[in-house]
Amino acid sequence: MKRSPLMSPIFGAGLAAFLLASTVAPSLEAQTVAPLVVPASNTHHVGKFVWFDLVTSDVEAAASFYSQVLGWQLERVWGISDYISLTANGRRIGGITPAENPGEVGWIGSLSVENVDKAAEWVEQNGGRVLQAPVDLPNRGRVAVLADPQGAVFAALRSQSGDPPDATARPGDWAWVELWTTDLEGAHGFYRRLVGYQYAAVHGGSYHIFGRQDVPRAGVVEIPWKGVEPNWLPYVLVRNLAVILRRVKAGGGNVLQEPRDDFGDGNMALIVDPTGGVLGVWEGGSK
Repeated sequence: MKRSPLMSPIFGAGLAAFLLASTVAPSLEAQTVAPLVVPASNTHHVGKFVWFDLVTSDVEAAASFYSQVLGWQLERVWGISDYISLTANGRRIGGITPAENPGEVGWIGSLSVENVDKAAEWVEQNGGRVLQAPVDLPNRGRVAVLADPQGAVFAALRSQSGDPPDATARPGDWAWVELWTTDLEGAHGFYRRLVGYQYAAVHGGSYHIFGRQDVPRAGVVEIPWKGVEPNWLPYVLVRNLAVILRRVKAGGGNVLQEPRDDFGDGNMALIVDPTGGVLGVWEGGSK
């Protein structure tokens, strides 16, 4: 895979710009920052990725693509930044927001934390960066955009309504997320202290998993290709991978990695949307 802006920490600026804009438009607050969970769960799963935003220079093209390929429902939010909310199986799961600069594109996951302010302070003191200082989003909660010491971008979130429950993923839901990094051990130490992740090698040591309180939360992968920057890569569960990949190509996207089943738990592939956003698609059960 060639180096692309989607794998660069600079794309965090797009989500940061949206967060700042949304705090100064009271008339749109209820629409723009809907509660994460309806009805409220009032339960938090620290260490779980609970939301994903695609930052892209072409919101319309990306929204049309994912609606056709994955069947996500779109809810348009006008006024602040033409933000589009994504819904799967009757629940909001993420959004698409304009990039601050042309060519910036990438998915940014929101990681549930105990305290956003303390998380941001700790990240800055331990080799990471704060791309957007903590802000309060009405109805949503407190959030900051951060980068780990290797440059992988994520948002730290303390949801006002609680986090989505741990449940078996259905087609269209987020099913898994991987950290692609240049430093497995360094990443383990960083996220262990940030959210209490344990680190385990599985499949004979060929794959690594972050977990918390005996619940697997993410995979950890040493970047397999040259020119790829560290990043968090989300996966969506699909019913029929072959059908999805045909839709990807018909919709103007590409397949970066053809289907493979390395560990006997379902075929997976990597796709890129017409705007350059990379996403994993997985035909299997939730990990």
